[in-house]
Amino acid sequence: MPDIFNLTSTQKTKVKEQPLDVITVQNINVLPKPPINTGDEFSISFEVTNLEEERDVKDVSYELLDTGLCERFAGDNVSKSFTPPSFLPKQNEFVEWTFTAPTAEDLVHINSKCPVRFKVSYSFDAISEVEVDVISEAKYIQLQQSGEFQTFVPTLSLGRGPLRIMLEFGASQPIKADTTLPIYITVEDKGTGLYATIPDGKLSLTVPSGFILEGCGERFECDVTGGICHNKANITMIEKKSPTFRCSFKTPSSVTIEKVYSIEAALNYTYDITKQVDVDIKALI
Repeated sequence: MPDIFNLTSTQKTKVKEQPLDVITVQNINVLPKPPINTGDEFSISFEVTNLEEERDVKDVSYELLDTGLCERFAGDNVSKSFTPPSFLPKQNEFVEWTFTAPTAEDLVHINSKCPVRFKVSYSFDAISEVEVDVISEAKYIQLQQSGEFQTFVPTLSLGRGPLRIMLEFGASQPIKADTTLPIYITVEDKGTGLYATIPDGKLSLTVPSGFILEGCGERFECDVTGGICHNKANITMIEKKSPTFRCSFKTPSSVTIEKVYSIEAALNYTYDITKQVDVDIKALI
């Protein structure tokens, strides 16, 4: 894994990633095949599919956003939350809308297009876990003196979904007990949809018992013991990436030899997949 945070440490991290896609919009069709003559009807259809094999996906819905000069058939649903709103694993739903092309007079007898734009939304959780190896000072010195000291390469596990919470350490491992461990957090949108803002309180960082909070900046607040921290203000994504945040914890002083801990970050989010179909309209004389 590249040093995405430009840290001074040269230690690398092994990354285990699950797939990016959760809900997909596919098989988008226009019938009859364009160009559509002015005044004629046509339909646009697509399929919404849950790619998860074991997990439900919540709050799946669709919404028609724009039709250009084409008119939607009044009997169609402009927006809908599927019933139930949770998609079962591998569930697939078919959506179809009917439209009427504008008249030749509306287009001043000039060929045009109808940009039909819609979005599909769903709720999901981004979860990342990373290892941290804590070693006692006595063991640390022993390994150094014996010439058997080896660096520990942590594994970062990224859960399924388009949003990825990247976690990086600002210290080499193994790290000695009762010393400062900086953790850097960045959220990246690697999907084809749009995620603009992390809402207040939705991004969390959880450390095991024994880690003592030293500081987490102005954008995060932690509980009394420092075990769980949340963002306390909205975070704007810029070019599909959040700013990088730094939290520092004192490693447990109770480690007598060596222990590997797991640190988790999570983000509950609503993701929008926006699609646009440009339907060619042929103006009749």
